[in-house]
Amino acid sequence: MAIQIGEGTIAVSHFGDRVRVRGEELKATADCVRIDGKDRLILEGDVVLHYKKDGRSVASVMKGDHIELNLSNGAMTIQRTTKTTVTP
Repeated sequence: MAIQIGEGTIAVSHFGDRVRVRGEELKATADCVRIDGKDRLILEGDVVLHYKKDGRSVASVMKGDHIELNLSNGAMTIQRTTKTTVTP
């Protein structure tokens, strides 16, 4: 399925039990993908993201439980879940 976000188009497809997202400047897998507004892509659940801005890699690989991308200005929010172990 192709989705128009901002000025670009991304392809969204099943990848086993996950969702695969492919675009000109990004590649990602996640448990869930949502669109909020016309320019914001939200990836949730064990996210692995490869992202380029203006043809340059922003980082080799970004991982998190919740990543939000504003595709119009390149802003990114990454949330990671930290696991806390309590021992009595």
